[in-house]
Amino acid sequence: MKIITYPDIQKMINDGEKILLIDLRDYEEYAQHHIDDSINIPEEKFIQMMDEEDKMFNEITCMYREGYNIILYCMRGNISMIIAEKMGMHEIETFSLYGGINEYDKYVRYEKSV
Repeated sequence: MKIITYPDIQKMINDGEKILLIDLRDYEEYAQHHIDDSINIPEEKFIQMMDEEDKMFNEITCMYREGYNIILYCMRGNISMIIAEKMGMHEIETFSLYGGINEYDKYVRYEKSV
């Protein structure tokens, strides 16, 4: 598990790296506000997917093997760190967004004010 900041993600995008952003918050929170181009898999569902190694988890694993950087985020970064560690048990190196969407919002507000 690696910690990543939003500027690091922007650099990855600018450098043409492949990323998969996964929002671990619940459906309602995601619907209200999320990072562009992210997908929503709530924490409980994600853990269940890992435990059962279901089709969607296998797709994430394939994307990782194809060179995608898997980046998880939640509200403050705590849950995404825990799940990123669990992904490591499946031999998938995963990033956790430092500070979660709350930290992302600080960068976005700053960028809009400049």
